[in-house]
Amino acid sequence: MPDAPMPDLTLRERRDDDLPTLWRWTHAEPAPEWQRWDAPYFHAQSARAPLTLEEFVARARLPHPDSRIIALSGECIGQVTRWEEAPAGGGWWELGLLIYDPQDWGGGLGVEALRQWTTLTFAETDAHVLTLTTWSGNERMVRAAQRVGYRECARVPEARLWQGRRWDSVRLATLRREWGAVNERAASGKIGGKMPPAFPPEFHTGLHIRPAQTFDAAFAAPLIQAAIGPVGWALTGTRSDEDAAHVIAEFFPLRGQRLSFLHTLIAELGGQPVGLAVVYPGEFAHALDEPFRAHRRSLGLSPEVESEAQAGELYLDTLAVTPAARGQGVGAALLERAAARARDLGLPLTLLVEEGHPARRLYERSGFVPAGTREIAGQRYTRMERRE
Repeated sequence: MPDAPMPDLTLRERRDDDLPTLWRWTHAEPAPEWQRWDAPYFHAQSARAPLTLEEFVARARLPHPDSRIIALSGECIGQVTRWEEAPAGGGWWELGLLIYDPQDWGGGLGVEALRQWTTLTFAETDAHVLTLTTWSGNERMVRAAQRVGYRECARVPEARLWQGRRWDSVRLATLRREWGAVNERAASGKIGGKMPPAFPPEFHTGLHIRPAQTFDAAFAAPLIQAAIGPVGWALTGTRSDEDAAHVIAEFFPLRGQRLSFLHTLIAELGGQPVGLAVVYPGEFAHALDEPFRAHRRSLGLSPEVESEAQAGELYLDTLAVTPAARGQGVGAALLERAAARARDLGLPLTLLVEEGHPARRLYERSGFVPAGTREIAGQRYTRMERRE
């Protein structure tokens, strides 16, 4: 018999309407079943008073670029996460995966989510090796990782104590070159099962787009300033591109402000950064500008900063490509990645472009249409938006 069709499982960014589901499974459900399997020895040691839904929503932060919601037919059923093992830039990333409801276990959803998350992580980061760590009591997780193509690379015997019994700590791994081979064999029909999602086209052409890291500040700051010009002077309270870029470089590693690494995508060619996009939800624009208001106040300047975005949109603050890399599809690829994020959030993607700027042709080819005008820092801009 042919394989049953895989349900519509996708990985997307967290939305506000996911928060009640996340709260239910992490705070409202007493002793949820998933805690028995997701490193239960940690949950037992870190028990804390549950939050109310209002408290949980109030503490919710901006969606993090190193996590995604696992969505089944659009509805949140779990999360995937990743973090870089120290030292930064070493190419070792650890993945995490959690599906909350036991009714969603055992049907291949975890396998499919791990396939997609592995592919996305290799496409969005500089990872050389990915690992996943579990314990010997969670045989379901071990089998899922092995089905995807991970192999056991380490086992620490009896490292975990749970309910009076000793369990092994188990780590599984896959290398970038191994994962590429898995995709090639699946495409040629040499291995069975559902084919992992294809790498994005830029993966095969040498163009690689990943979330920014704090160490990208030296590359990103002058490129951002070259793109935003007078807006950068206004934000930083400076009068030259060099001084503005210096301040932006200091702000870039910080969270909670518009030019943070958390809102930035980096494009690389041949392993070298060649472009970037800064994008964030418009509803947070005023709050994200507050650090720049405080900075201007510290200089004895007026704290007034004009927020560029508005609620109900995903705002493309900055799109910039180094001169040597222009004409190679870098800007278009960054636009498409930002548009995919907007689709995940169910929002239009918007931007501001100076009137008469040649970049407007790129935006129009990419599906943007004019939607009014604005004046910021003495410059007149056309607001453009793209709806899916």
